[in-house]
Amino acid sequence: MDSYKIAFIHQNATIDYVGSNTTDDTHSVHLLEYAKNNYPEVSIFKKLNYRHTPETISYFYTLLGDVIFLNTTKDVERHGYTGLFIFPQKITEEQKRILYTFSKSIEKYTTRILYNLSLENGILTGNETQQALDVTPYEVLEHYFNNNKTKSK
Repeated sequence: MDSYKIAFIHQNATIDYVGSNTTDDTHSVHLLEYAKNNYPEVSIFKKLNYRHTPETISYFYTLLGDVIFLNTTKDVERHGYTGLFIFPQKITEEQKRILYTFSKSIEKYTTRILYNLSLENGILTGNETQQALDVTPYEVLEHYFNNNKTKSK
């Protein structure tokens, strides 16, 4: 994941990695380009632009059932590796399984999870789970799935 900006974890447990971390392109640019190539029939992506936050654009992917992982690492020496999961309302058992596998590949990351998302007057709202010190991304996911009512399909 270190080489990429975004991972799309689909309902069928496949993962697509997008955006090189060696370029200055923003997450938003890559999210919109991916939508153009993979979801051309979804009209909302045509109305969004690169000035929308990656979280807002990702919200619309969650409506399609995708889990999004944003590699938010900026300065490894100062802040370490960081990432953000953005969850849909329902997660399939296949997604859950692949999330646990994926989390082992990002063990050095400090992660957050955004969930129960909605748009209220154009503003993205929801809940967030933050990773505590000395806890792995795997354990963050375990805590989330054990303590939240995310529905499985």
